[in-house]
Amino acid sequence: MHYQLRLMKCSLMEQNNNQQKFYLIIILIVFFIFLITGLILLMIDKPFKKTQEINQTKKEDNLQEGRSLIEVRNTKGNLRIVGEENQTLEKNFYLDIIASSDGENITAFDVILNYDQESLEFIKAESLENNFDVFVKKYSVLFLTSGKKTNQITIFNNQPVIRLYFKGKKTGEYFIELLSKKDNFTTKFVNDKTKVIYPESNSLIGLKIK
Repeated sequence: MHYQLRLMKCSLMEQNNNQQKFYLIIILIVFFIFLITGLILLMIDKPFKKTQEINQTKKEDNLQEGRSLIEVRNTKGNLRIVGEENQTLEKNFYLDIIASSDGENITAFDVILNYDQESLEFIKAESLENNFDVFVKKYSVLFLTSGKKTNQITIFNNQPVIRLYFKGKKTGEYFIELLSKKDNFTTKFVNDKTKVIYPESNSLIGLKIK
């Protein structure tokens, strides 16, 4: 009888030990799962924070660049494009660039024009100011440079300064835009003190080619 009781006690102790070992193994497994999960989250979080820091730096740089651009681009005067809306297919027509320099004595100016080059054909540009020449370079946009030939004082007062000749190659409705900036090109005045002045210059004209 005593022997049987002893056997039962030993059996119960062994069962308890096995249960304790089992629970210990479970606890260790759970601990390692949490540890591995934490390491994975830490590894993911570092690049994410780094990306956030980079994006924040870019935003601050862009904001600073925008502020600098605003400071540099304080406008004075204006340039705009005008002309008749309705035009005939395959017939030359002209548009004028109107300038105001707000009291500044202008020695040169640049103009950027954007238009559908497959539907509209640029013919030529001529200066409407006798003491200015005009030169044209055709890229993805039309870039016009006009320079003064004499030392005569020239203050633009809402007057036509360049005449542009086009021809419609296709019927339809199109726009010709006078842009302030495109890629490396900028619309600007230069005064007699060689100071660069940025006029208000975002304008467009709608055309109907019939």
